[in-house]
Amino acid sequence: MKIYRRFFEYIYHNLKYINDFFDISTLRQGISIYRQRVTIESHSAFHWNSLIFHQGRYFFHQLVFVFSSLVFSNSSLSST
Repeated sequence: MKIYRRFFEYIYHNLKYINDFFDISTLRQGISIYRQRVTIESHSAFHWNSLIFHQGRYFFHQLVFVFSSLVFSNSSLSST
């Protein structure tokens, strides 16, 4: 019984630090998921644009890819 009581006293004493760690890890996970979604969206935009404009218009679909990358990177910067 004494061990359990000491364990819960330890948890209660360090609860602030445990909550801070939980908040930080939750925030980092959210950022990671957001960055994965942005990456997937930018790559899928490049894929569809290259399929549509692949008739000798290499420069154009590269331009579309660069533009879509800039749009997504600017939106991620403005949300921080």
